[in-house]
Amino acid sequence: MARAIDIDKSKVDLYLEALCEFKFAEETGDGYKSTQAGKQAFEAIGKRMVERELFEVKRRLKQLEELRQA
Repeated sequence: MARAIDIDKSKVDLYLEALCEFKFAEETGDGYKSTQAGKQAFEAIGKRMVERELFEVKRRLKQLEELRQA
């Protein structure tokens, strides 16, 4: 995972430990898996990120339309 996301392995380990501590993930024999709370948090954050990006795109589109009319 550290290689895939280009983060130092020690940091990944710290992040995974924190996720486990807050019950967003749990350690398994094969590694880690998300808990139900982790899945819900990930989904909620993902939706917010998409909403924010749509807001920014709409704002930028409005600016471009105003420039074109000017």
